[in-house]
Amino acid sequence: MAGLSDEHKQLIRELKNSGILPTVETMIKRRTAPFYWYDIRLPRGSQTLYTATVGFLHTGSRLIGISAEHVHRECAEALDQAPESIFSQIGGARFDPRDRVIDIDRRLDLVTYDLSEIEVNTANADIHYPRSWPPSARENELVIVGGWISEFTQEHEDSSTNSFLHVFARCDNFTEHQIGVAIYPSTSVAWGDSALAAGTELGGLSGGPVFVVREEPLTEVYQVGVIFEYQPSYEIILARPLSLVGPEGEILS
Repeated sequence: MAGLSDEHKQLIRELKNSGILPTVETMIKRRTAPFYWYDIRLPRGSQTLYTATVGFLHTGSRLIGISAEHVHRECAEALDQAPESIFSQIGGARFDPRDRVIDIDRRLDLVTYDLSEIEVNTANADIHYPRSWPPSARENELVIVGGWISEFTQEHEDSSTNSFLHVFARCDNFTEHQIGVAIYPSTSVAWGDSALAAGTELGGLSGGPVFVVREEPLTEVYQVGVIFEYQPSYEIILARPLSLVGPEGEILS
């Protein structure tokens, strides 16, 4: 848990001791789904081309899916290239993102999607209902970041298994257009039972959530950002604040 303050470490210990930590971890996982595309022409066990993450939120006005623009762009290009053999999904639900866009911004690296509750349920996910819109973070808050990591996707003869990894960290900086979180994957034990192996590829974090952990009045987690980049040389995750997204899913520049 490098980079965390003593206060943050104490909060994590309290979550563990209270028994609520597994509930918190399951909650953030189920508010997302793997967003992936695959080529049926390839041999069984190696059909997946790319895995990323999409989150599901209700703004109070509308249910939206949210991810990174570059994920959407790469998926759309793959589908355009081979429409008869390449398909895309969110979780267990077939999903073609090209005709589901509410708004998209390449500069901010954000995309929002029009989704139904049925689709979210089919993706084996839950909808996040923030208390107010938009939720926001503050510097030095305890956050949880995560995503469906490509390197840990396992394909079987007739199915695939995706793994959601997450880590506790500190919100190092927060501006109108960017959230910065140092995650120290090579030393952190908060990804699971042990630290990630050196050189682990964290592709798949794109589109993943940044959740803040707050105890007032009860321990709750609120998504405040969407990951768009991981800088391995600095071990820093960069995310866009949800304050850049309006209540109808419009992206605010």
